[in-house]
Amino acid sequence: MPASASSIDRPAVVETITGFGAVSGAAASCKKVGSGFLQKTMQARRDLRFMCAAWLALVVGASPAWSQDIDPQRIVSSGSAGGATACVTCHGATLAGNPALKAPPLAGKPASYILARLAHYAGPDGHNALMKAVATALTLPEREAVAGYISRLRPAPDATDGHDHKP
Repeated sequence: MPASASSIDRPAVVETITGFGAVSGAAASCKKVGSGFLQKTMQARRDLRFMCAAWLALVVGASPAWSQDIDPQRIVSSGSAGGATACVTCHGATLAGNPALKAPPLAGKPASYILARLAHYAGPDGHNALMKAVATALTLPEREAVAGYISRLRPAPDATDGHDHKP
């Protein structure tokens, strides 16, 4: 025999369905219509909590600084764990460039420029075998970290490659 609406323990039902503790006061005395509203409200609250947690996980997981331990200064000076040659090997200790190797100055160039060049070298049109090897050995988060680091370096006063690389 089905239980009547008045004999159902509403707080226990709400707790079972939503996972929330017992309700008291006006919520505990809700009739059939009120309990549906309460259940929907608690479901909405749980959905909102889930969406916030999912958003936070995406933000934290997508952030290169939090998802990996990337040290752009180490990559520039010593190379990457993935086998990328150190930038200073060709571009010089201060990244002022090396005309003998046709390595342009990098210090102070916009991060967007550096990222675009690395993407070019990693792609099918990359024409420099050494830079292709470097660009493909770096992960995208490593490229972004290195580009940001290099863009904040002060360029040498005489460092020029004949191009205007304004941000």
